Order: sequence, then structure tokens, then C-alpha cells
Amino acid sequence: MARKGKSRNSTPKPIEKPKSPSSNGVLGGLLKKVGVSPDEKLISKLNEEEKQALADLTTQLEELIKANELTKQEQEDIQTKIELNVEQAAKDSEEAKSKLQSIKVKEENLVSKEKEVLAKLNELSSKEQTLLEKEANANAGFALERQKSLESLKKEYQQVEQKIAKLDEQRRTNELKMLEKQAQTEELAKEQENNRFEDLKKKLQAEKDELASRQLKLSNQIDENKLLNEQLTKELGEQAAMKKQALEEIRREFQTEKVTLENKLKLLEDYRSRDQNEIKKLTDRLLGYKELEREAHIKELGSPAAVLMRIDELEKQLRDARNKLKGRNEDDLEEELGFYKERADDLEEELRGLKQEHDEVKQREGKYKLSIREKLELQKQKDLLETSNAALTHSIESVKSQLDDLIEKQQSQEAFKELTLMDRKYREPVPAQQVNSLKDFTEELQHRIAISTDVELYYDLDLLRKFMAGLALSPLHVFQGISGTGKTSLVNAFSKAVGGEVTKVRVQAGWRDRDDLIGHYNAFEKRYYEKECLQGIYRAHTPSYENRFNIILLDEMNLSRPEQYFAEFLSAMEENEHERTVVLMDSSIANPPKYFVEDRKLLLKSNTWFMGTANHDETTFEFADKTHDRAFTLDLEKQVKPDGWQAKAIRNTVIDFGSVNELFEKAERTHSKLILDMLKKLVNSEFTNILERQFGIGWGNRFEAQSLRFISVYKDSGGHEADALEHLLITRVLRKGKVLGRYDISIDKLKDLKSALSKIFKSINCTATKAIEIIESEITRKEEGVY
Repeated sequence: MARKGKSRNSTPKPIEKPKSPSSNGVLGGLLKKVGVSPDEKLISKLNEEEKQALADLTTQLEELIKANELTKQEQEDIQTKIELNVEQAAKDSEEAKSKLQSIKVKEENLVSKEKEVLAKLNELSSKEQTLLEKEANANAGFALERQKSLESLKKEYQQVEQKIAKLDEQRRTNELKMLEKQAQTEELAKEQENNRFEDLKKKLQAEKDELASRQLKLSNQIDENKLLNEQLTKELGEQAAMKKQALEEIRREFQTEKVTLENKLKLLEDYRSRDQNEIKKLTDRLLGYKELEREAHIKELGSPAAVLMRIDELEKQLRDARNKLKGRNEDDLEEELGFYKERADDLEEELRGLKQEHDEVKQREGKYKLSIREKLELQKQKDLLETSNAALTHSIESVKSQLDDLIEKQQSQEAFKELTLMDRKYREPVPAQQVNSLKDFTEELQHRIAISTDVELYYDLDLLRKFMAGLALSPLHVFQGISGTGKTSLVNAFSKAVGGEVTKVRVQAGWRDRDDLIGHYNAFEKRYYEKECLQGIYRAHTPSYENRFNIILLDEMNLSRPEQYFAEFLSAMEENEHERTVVLMDSSIANPPKYFVEDRKLLLKSNTWFMGTANHDETTFEFADKTHDRAFTLDLEKQVKPDGWQAKAIRNTVIDFGSVNELFEKAERTHSKLILDMLKKLVNSEFTNILERQFGIGWGNRFEAQSLRFISVYKDSGGHEADALEHLLITRVLRKGKVLGRYDISIDKLKDLKSALSKIFKSINCTATKAIEIIESEITRKEEGVY
């Protein structure tokens, strides 16, 4: 716009007269700028005034060219805006079409729902008609009244349907009109914009000489475009508001009609329940009459025909009882068996009474000399009663047999009762919080643990880094230390801090095999006695716990030898993550728990850890090398809280195990090269040579894999890789029974080992203070003669 004002001021700036012959060069440069090739001979013939006038004209031409370029740029910007407006209008049109499509879908859903309501209403009306026919003889007046009310309700429902149809038709008509108007408005605006654009292009080509007036008209047209855009936006907003208001009105009317229909349906349900109660009362009365008739038949057994009728009734009852047995549970069968036992006792009592009557008849026969015919009749009655008694006895035995079969079948179906119950109990997943950084999470974990229990617990940040790295190293953890250092508390507090689950297993002295740990199968009862450990392992498979930390706490795990009762688990830990299975039974069973493998095995999931606490005294056993080599070992000392340290208030949430596991894998990929270089230096060092030559100790593939996981996670948690390596060497090599505490190792060997260890840590810029102190302490003990 600044260029416009400049073009209106017609007075060009004066150019100083050239003071030297070089003015021809200056004039030639000006002519080149405006795109004119100068003729040197012609310019040389001009006098100074003509040259000055030519220079002034050249300057004005240059300014006109610049103004024209600026106008052209503004025109291109306007064209771009117009194209954007056209694209936006097309997008709005597509959105309107999609909205119309969704409205049609909703209308179809509404029609289907109306059909469902009508079908239910028809079903209710048919049921009402059936009930009315059954009660016609008992209460004709009530049936007529019900039929009239039903017809009135149907009429009202039809009126409501018609009203809903009219409202829907009106709503669709309004929406279609609005969309058509919107589309017409958009097409008109698009056409107007295209026409204006073409007019602008023609005018710009035709009116180059009248640049000032063209710019003024262009400015006016831009203002008009803005005004039109504002009007279009306003109209679209008004149309959207009208559309929204219409939808709200239709929705409110639909909800009102829906509530009315629901109330009427509820009223019909009340009528139906009242009718069912009436029918039930009449049925009970009829059953009462039948019971009276049955009692009368029982008491009137004076003729063979009556006895046969009684036998037929008993057989019918027996068939009904057998039909009822199908699909019945154990408790119902036991109750029914008790009923039949009582019934048998009653029949036996009845039989004794009949026998007594028979004896009395026989006495009367002796007294009154009854005829032979009467004796035969009494004998037939006796035979029939004995036959009936035998049939009932056989039926009772059959019921007992069926009950035993059902009990056996039920027991075989629920061999794992608790695990099957977990399938139903823990089938809903639990939302969990994602973890994005191991370093931040470890620092936050210190505060989470502190506030997880009533008593504020403090654990050093470096200890928690080792704990986190241990989770990646192995599913078996061993926490050692004197009583009171917080071994069990660390496990429980960590579980609460991350929203996990702890299953506490108290190890007993004398455990010899895995049955003591997870339970055993009773072939006679066809039932598996599932101990807490097995339930804890299976719980980690359920949707409620599959993405949480699950811990099996083995309290005092070295009261018995873990290499015996935990042997199968130690072997499974060596397998691939998807092949860590524990065999529970030799053969598969029917209807096993949902997450069994091959119907008889259980997988050890990666979100499950076995964490054992260990004290070392005369009542416990030392861990074998196979346990140490597969486990993450942590020696806990008394934790001293720094002065002024205070736990932060952090909301207790469930931590997403999957995100933590992904960070473990990411850390291993990130630092693998650094760690492999460290291990290469370790393997090629004098320290390794001394271990192999003097102590018979070497490194294996397991140590390399564990080091990759442990050191990488420790580093990402905020620690230094050399400290992690030092911890592994202390727990794997510099422990009692391995290198230290042996009477056959001389002081010179220990000094050589210390020197070699100092060199290797010096090569990775670490002093290894704790490892050196351990070796120095062992040297001092040997010098003092303490073994």
C-alpha cells in the first residue's frame, strides 16, 4: 500500500546532473534496469538536458514497473485466498453431505428401534391375549376391561407412531432445505468469486496506463470480497445454529415420547406380573386339589385297581424326578436325595401299617373264617405292595448312583477350583499409568515407596537403581542381610507403590519338591490342591493383572534347599520367554483353566518375579552356585535417611508393566555397544586370567546376557555403568565360597587379584572402592589367621 501512495505523488525525485563523461554509463545502467538496450551512439549525441529528461523518464518507468510487480503480487495473493475459499467451500459441502448421510443412518436406526418396540408390543399383546383366554372362565369381566384398555393403548401407540413419523419427516425436510440452501449459497459464492477473478485479470491486462485508478478499484473489490466472506460466514453460522436448534427440538420431543412409551410399557409389565400372580394362585389352588386327591387315593388302597393307580403315580413321579436330575447341581441333588429318603421311610412306614392291617385281616380271617377268595385278594394286595416297595427301593438306589456320578463329574470338571474362579473374577482389565523414563521413574519410586505404608520408609536411590536393573536381569531375586534391614518391607512397599500384587509364601523347613511349593493333584478326589504360589503365578495371566507387577515373596527361602523345591522353576528360567512352562499334571484334563498351556502346563509370565528373603544362621542352608548364577542378589544394609529429606506427595496409581518392559529393551539396544566393549576388556584382562588360572572361574554366555540387561537399565536409571559392573562382580565372584572365605587361597593370590581388579576399573575410569575393600578385608583376615 505504501507503493500506492508513492505512485499518486506524480513529482519524481530530481537526479543530479552528471559532472563527468561517466554519465553515459549511469544512463546506460538505468536503461538496462528497465529492460531497454541502450544505443551508445544515440546517447552520445544527446545534450545534458535531453540526457536528464531521459534519465527522469527511465526512473519513472522503473517505479511504474515496481508498482506493477507489487500489484501483480497482491493479485496472486488474492487469487490464492479465493482458491482457499473455494477449497474450504468444497470441504464444507463434503461435511454437509457426510452429516446428511449420518442423519440418514440415525433415521434408519430409529426406524429399526421403532420396529423392535412394535414387535415387543405385539409380543406383549399376544401374551396378554393368552392370559385373558386362561382367565376367561374365572374372571370374564376383568378380561373385557383389560382388552378395552389394551385396545386404547394400541390406539395411543399408533397415534404416537404417527406423530413420530411426522416429526421425522418434518426434520428431514428441514435439514434437506437447509443443506440445499447452503449448497446453493456456496455455489453462488464460488461462481461470484470466479467471475470477479476473471474480471480482475482482464482489467489488469487492459488498464496498465491507469495504474492508480486500477489500484483503487482493486482495493474496493478486496473490501467487497471480505464483506461477502463475512456475510457468507454469518449465514453459515446462522444455518448451523438453526440446524442445531431443530435437532435439539426433535431430540427433546423424541425423548418425551420415549419416556411416555416406557411408562406405558412398564404399566403393561405391571399388568402382566399381576396376571401372572393371579394365575400362580389359581395353579396353587389346583395343585392343592390334586394333592387332596392323591392323599385320598393313598388312604383308599382297598382294591387292586387303586394299588395299580398308586404304582402308576409313583412311576410317573420317578420319571419326573429323573428329568429334574438333568442339569441339577450337587446341593439340589443332595436335598432331593434327602427328600426321597424321607419318602422311602414314609412308604416303609406305610408298608408296615399295611402289613399290620394284613395281619389284623388274617386274625379276622381266623376268627370269622374268611373265604379263600378274600385270602387271595389280600395276598395280591401284599404282593403288589411289596412290588411297589421294591420299585421304590430300586429308584432310590438309581438316584444315589446318578448323584454319585454327578458328584464325580463335577469334581473332575473343577479340578482347579480356585484358578477357574479367577477366570471369572479377574476378567476385567485395569487402567495403568505409562512410564516414559527409567531415570524419572526410579527417582519417583523413592517417594512412592516412602508414602506407600503408614510408616515412612527410606531406601537409598542407588539401591533402587540396582533393584530396577535386577527386574530386567532375572525373574529370581535374593535379598540378604541381617534381620530388620527391610528385606520384606522393600518387596511389599514396591508392590504397593506400583499397584502390583504380592503373594506371600512362607517356606518351611523340610520342603523337598515342587509339590510343597505349588500343591499336588489328588487322583482319588480328582482335585488339585492349589497352594498360594500356584494361585499367584496364575493370577498374572488374568486380564486384571496381566499388565501389572506380580511378585511371589518366598519368605526365609533358604530354610530348605531352593535347589530341590525350586528346581523346576530354575530350569524354566533358562528357557525362552514364551517357553517357561511348569508341568502340573502328566496328562491333560477336561475343562482346564483358561490360561493353561496344552491343558496341563502353566507359563511363567514375564511380569512375574520370585523374590526371596534369606538369613544366614545355623537353621538355614547356603545357596548353591546354580541358584546364585541365575538370581539377582542384593545385600541390604540399614538405611539412613539424610537430614531434611522428605517424601513428596505422589498420587498412588497402577504402573503399566508393558511400558517399563519396553524401556528395559530400549536401554539394552541403546547401550549394547558400550557394554560389550566393557565386557571385552574384562575378558581379555589379567583379572580374568587370574580367575581362570588360580580359581578355576570363567565367564559364560549367561553372564554376558545378564550384564547387557543389568548394566543398561542401571545406566538409564541414572547410574554409572562401572558401578553396575562392580555389583555383578561382587555378587558373582567376590562372594563367600567362590573366591573369598576359602582356606586354599593364599594372600599373594588375593593381592594379585586386587591389583588386576584395580587395573581393569582404572581402564574404564572407576575406582571400584567397594570391591577393593572386600578383597582387602579378606587379606586382613588371612593375615590375622581368621578363616
